[in-house]
Amino acid sequence: MTVGRADAEGGGDLELFGYLSRVARRNHQILAGLDVDEPVEAIRNVAADVCSEARIRSEIELTATSTAPAQQERARRRLRARGSGLLVAHTREIAERVRHWQADATVTFAGDQYPYLSVPMKLADLADPDDRRSLSAAYWHQTEQVTADLALAWSTRRQVAIDLGYCSYSAAYAHWKNLDLAEIAAVARATIAATEQSYRANLMRYLEFYAGVSPAHYHHCDLPRLFRGGHWDEAFPEGSLLPTTTAAASALGLDLTATPGVRLDLEKRAGKSVRPFCVALRVPEEIYLVALPKGGHRDYEEVLHELGHVAHFALADDTMPWELRYLPDDSVAEAVAYLFAGLLYEPEFLVRQLGMTTAAAAQFADYARFLECAMVRRYCAKTLFEIQAHEAGDLASSADLYAWWMREVTGMDAPPDLVLTDTDTGLYAVQYLTAWFLAAHLRERLVADFGSAWFADAAAGSELHRIWTQVNRHTSQTFLAEEVGVGALDWRPLCTSLAARNPGRRHRARG
Repeated sequence: MTVGRADAEGGGDLELFGYLSRVARRNHQILAGLDVDEPVEAIRNVAADVCSEARIRSEIELTATSTAPAQQERARRRLRARGSGLLVAHTREIAERVRHWQADATVTFAGDQYPYLSVPMKLADLADPDDRRSLSAAYWHQTEQVTADLALAWSTRRQVAIDLGYCSYSAAYAHWKNLDLAEIAAVARATIAATEQSYRANLMRYLEFYAGVSPAHYHHCDLPRLFRGGHWDEAFPEGSLLPTTTAAASALGLDLTATPGVRLDLEKRAGKSVRPFCVALRVPEEIYLVALPKGGHRDYEEVLHELGHVAHFALADDTMPWELRYLPDDSVAEAVAYLFAGLLYEPEFLVRQLGMTTAAAAQFADYARFLECAMVRRYCAKTLFEIQAHEAGDLASSADLYAWWMREVTGMDAPPDLVLTDTDTGLYAVQYLTAWFLAAHLRERLVADFGSAWFADAAAGSELHRIWTQVNRHTSQTFLAEEVGVGALDWRPLCTSLAARNPGRRHRARG
């Protein structure tokens, strides 16, 4: 997760520049649990101008008439920012009602009251499947109070896109983000087919071991428990999180203690997001990694992921136009973040950096790759569903279709109303999925050039350093062509990396 920003230097629309800067700083303060130094009303007044329909239509015209690719890409990124800003403005009151409700709501379970927002974490801690189902039922009963607002937000977004002249919400964002939906749909379908057999076999053993249920009874409320992997907590202690993750970055030439502009915020404070994030307030002079260390393999993976974002902002070429530096193509930005997070699937990395035994490292890597495969397939389903649903009309009316896609691809029964919160705004699910494929292409190239232990090779670090300086200017297409040397997305590198290396091993807890 990145929070981009513009600063007051060079080129483009400086009003948009300043608006994005103020929004990002305020978002940083909120998510980091800091005092907010600017009232939201002041920012909204600026947004009404810089994200107006007139400004958006001007950018649409520029993307259609610019003959220079660089100028067209800059216009497209401004268009994306303005269009997203307009949609936020039209749904702001709805979003605030939902946020306030979520912050105040509680869920009753086993005689106790739990904050509504804490339920997913509580589900991860419940070993009894019946308890998870009871808590989940109470959670969704409470959620019914805001279902109408959630549906209204989606129908409003769709209508704004149509009013701008697009045939659908997805058509607007496909244009704003230069997404080839037909290509990604084809790759998603190929990935589902290629991973089907291994996924189903591994789902059976891991679901029963970690969540205590069979695939026939797999429900969405089991997902947090499946991913929790508490048996591995000893291998991923809170106190080692920062040394381990920063050492991984240092091995590739990114010394966070010495890189100018990089600031680590690991303090525990009220209101701070439990999920790590990277925020770029001045690129490359002021980049924050904000985290609340708690330990566990998911915490390590998330911090590694955010370190990938830190790298492409902190090492960005500061001569690039502001639109390219501060508004990177999300697919490419997430790809380099996935490259870092994927180190946890490498047994040799686990032995070197975490001191695991060879056997334990191989066992955990198999589990981690299964979780990644589960996520990739889930995002394949989300992508195919979104393309179909947004084109068909209102999202809420496609709830049953969403539940079908989840069951068909992941084997998981999901509450139909989950569609209203699980569907990412801005087609971000499509970009996450694209990022997985881009990361796999890059990893394949690194392995070919530097060997399986590329993450410990100084020459690979130098090459990545060069790539990091250019990441923010790239589109998915230029990244593939210039940094990987291929002409189109291919599902095979990712599916190869997700394949279990020891499919016959019986899974056991680390002892």
